[in-house]
Amino acid sequence: MREFDEDWRYDTATREGSYVFSKGNPLGRPSAKETPVPFNMELAAGRVFISLYNVTSDGSYREKARALAQHFKDNLHLDPSGGYLWNYSTVSYSRSTIPPPPAAEDVGHSQTDVDFAVLAAQNGIVFTRSDLQPFVKSYFRFAASVQKVDDRVLLDLWMPLSWGSCTIFQAIYPPLISEPLQKVFLNALSEAALYADKCSSKTNQ
Repeated sequence: MREFDEDWRYDTATREGSYVFSKGNPLGRPSAKETPVPFNMELAAGRVFISLYNVTSDGSYREKARALAQHFKDNLHLDPSGGYLWNYSTVSYSRSTIPPPPAAEDVGHSQTDVDFAVLAAQNGIVFTRSDLQPFVKSYFRFAASVQKVDDRVLLDLWMPLSWGSCTIFQAIYPPLISEPLQKVFLNALSEAALYADKCSSKTNQ
């Protein structure tokens, strides 16, 4: 992870941390000096930092995870239903000279963001169990809007959110176990096994 230290940015005022693509990186914007990394990419790094802290007790890893979590949380907004809305990144990756506003987060990348938020909450980092409830509403908003079968299957990867609400398990599990094996995400299935005893009763919330 230290290989990416030169791309790490920390704001002492907000206590937010994030990563950037350096100028010239093909994943960034050609006109920018540096470009913020999308949430899903840096939050995947955040998961690594939490794991590293748990096996080493090195506080620097936890601090980076905390700073990433704060950056993500500060960029979440509530829709009228109380569900979270957020963008793929803080910037647009359009190649045009006048880029449009940042694109809203999509079904596929959102699961990485949510997975990090759950892990952060489980480890007492920025997010709490109650902070996860708006993500539950976001799940059902995404579920109501998907049109493609492949997108619906991607929602299975929100299964870790069952830690915060059994309604997620109860929504995902029935179609998950009826899907053709080649379409099943095994990590979603393994997460389902974690919450089966807790959430299999419809009375559990």
